[in-house]
Amino acid sequence: MPLMRSLLTLTLLTLAACDARPEPPLALDLWYGEAQRVGHLGAGQADYNLLGETTARRLEYSLNGGAPVRLTVSHEPFGFRRLGGPGHFNADIPLAQLKPGWNEVLLRSRHKDGSTLERRVALERVAGRTPLPLQLDWATIERPNDVGWCVDGLWTIADGQLQSAFPAYDRLFVIGDETWSDYEVRTSVTVDAVAAETGPFSGGNGLGVVFRFQGHIVGGPLKFPRAQPKWGYLPFGAITWLRWKKGAPEGAPTLQFYRGDRNELHDHGTFPWKMGTDFHLMAACRTEAPAADGTPRTRYRFKVWPVGSPEPASDGFDVVQESKDALRTGGFALVAHHVAVRFGNVTVSP
Repeated sequence: MPLMRSLLTLTLLTLAACDARPEPPLALDLWYGEAQRVGHLGAGQADYNLLGETTARRLEYSLNGGAPVRLTVSHEPFGFRRLGGPGHFNADIPLAQLKPGWNEVLLRSRHKDGSTLERRVALERVAGRTPLPLQLDWATIERPNDVGWCVDGLWTIADGQLQSAFPAYDRLFVIGDETWSDYEVRTSVTVDAVAAETGPFSGGNGLGVVFRFQGHIVGGPLKFPRAQPKWGYLPFGAITWLRWKKGAPEGAPTLQFYRGDRNELHDHGTFPWKMGTDFHLMAACRTEAPAADGTPRTRYRFKVWPVGSPEPASDGFDVVQESKDALRTGGFALVAHHVAVRFGNVTVSP
């Protein structure tokens, strides 16, 4: 038996060696360039996200010559939560650590063989805000991060529409700043694909608006762990979106309300969606008078309808959320969760 076990072990090791693939050349790509700007839109969240991908196994960054910070690099087909695919990285750089004017971020990657590659990013910290009302015409905008926060994923503008380069976990594009409270969002949407699989960390596919978003966190109501990037997602205001059943991308999505203080979801019927169909989307949040015991209350509205059809008089749902923990201010995120989607022009009204 020991001899048989040794022969089996030797065979498996030989097969593994034959199947071993050489490491790809060391590479490091910055999705939004070597000169980036933050603060011109206000403080949409506490961190600035420096995004890209690398073939390296180890990656770290240092800010203005400070101590290195280890980054997580995804190596799985579905990545890990906010890291949407193999080789992706996302550095949460605290705004509080950025000095006014130019800052230098040094990225240093390392291969298994010990080789290294460095890239420098000039990050300009300026002061600004995002006013209301707001109209975004993508045909007149050169770069997505001129008007919003590319929090997760590679966002591009093509043919007058905003799109995430590939479907993955919670691709977020944030518009607005921490002073926003009550507003209505209107846009048009074209869905090109709903991913058949969403991976081990995701439920069903989703598409819509995250209200009063102020960034990812550590701790909070669900005691999220420390990570780089952080992936704690509660609290926020609320999510209003279309939600597909996990593993059933061909089915009709539900109109779903997702509370901002806990993992509680409510479905409000289905939307007769077809692949490639353009539809309008309206979502709104408004502060209401507090409950009798002083608990804050916010009304959330949501509806979708086909382009070319008149706007329905009634909403898909109209929900009043009572919560002491859900956020009461913040901009909104266009969210594409394992959905390939193109967003049209965006209008935001107080």
